[in-house]
Amino acid sequence: MELLTLDKFKELKKKLFDSKNNLDDYMCTEEEIVSYDLSNIPYEEWDGIKIIGSIDFSDTKANLDFHYVQFQSLCNLDSCNLRNIPVPELPLEWQEKCRNRTLTYTDLIDHIEVFEGIPVRYYLKEDNEIPNLSKIVGNHLISDIIKEHFDVFSHIKEKGNLESFNEYIDLEKPFETSFLQAVKDYARKKEIIRVRFYDENHREVYELPEWLHSMNLKIVPNYLTMEEIENHDIHNYIAKDGVEEFINLFNIDNIKRFEEENHLFLKNTYERMPYRSNW
Repeated sequence: MELLTLDKFKELKKKLFDSKNNLDDYMCTEEEIVSYDLSNIPYEEWDGIKIIGSIDFSDTKANLDFHYVQFQSLCNLDSCNLRNIPVPELPLEWQEKCRNRTLTYTDLIDHIEVFEGIPVRYYLKEDNEIPNLSKIVGNHLISDIIKEHFDVFSHIKEKGNLESFNEYIDLEKPFETSFLQAVKDYARKKEIIRVRFYDENHREVYELPEWLHSMNLKIVPNYLTMEEIENHDIHNYIAKDGVEEFINLFNIDNIKRFEEENHLFLKNTYERMPYRSNW
């Protein structure tokens, strides 16, 4: 990332001020600013700047003083040097943690009632347990996400797996998709979801664990036909190992094209598929 000089920053700052009546131009200039390494820009040079969009500062190493710069949306400020962060009205022990940016996801999960409705992202430790979640939440409040899926976070924390859960979060996908897929991938790799009984067609029927109920998942034993693959829904949790990974890796359009050329589902079963042994 190119280091932004002070002179160039002043040019961009003037460009920002000149475009204050044109929202599109203003936000384009915001994005241009954060495309640089901002570590060379003193705190006071941000005086008068308002950040309107939900901008990602995480790679900029910017020096940001909340007395000088105003944020009108939630922004990712990981890696930034922050001063004078406004501290919410909380019990003193939590005010201190917020002021020092030493808050952790464990704190939030164990005391979610304290942080309900509060934008806590700015107060989290830079090396917190789930840094990738902080990077993809956008305008969502982390405290609201934890409250909505409290059983998920509480279960993963009790298992001591918050850090490993972080590895399943895809930074290239939007929050809703990435979080849902991460929970499914974590459950598949770290947990055992057992067969409850077999139906009249001898297909397994699984019981969804209580800690996953908020994710609105439907457990599907396996996809046996091309039609089932074409109708794949992200809320389906496919119990058969490797099937969902296969779909995510090759995507449905490519699988469909491959099927049309090779007729691997000719008998409506995956038995003839050459990669079945890897599933």
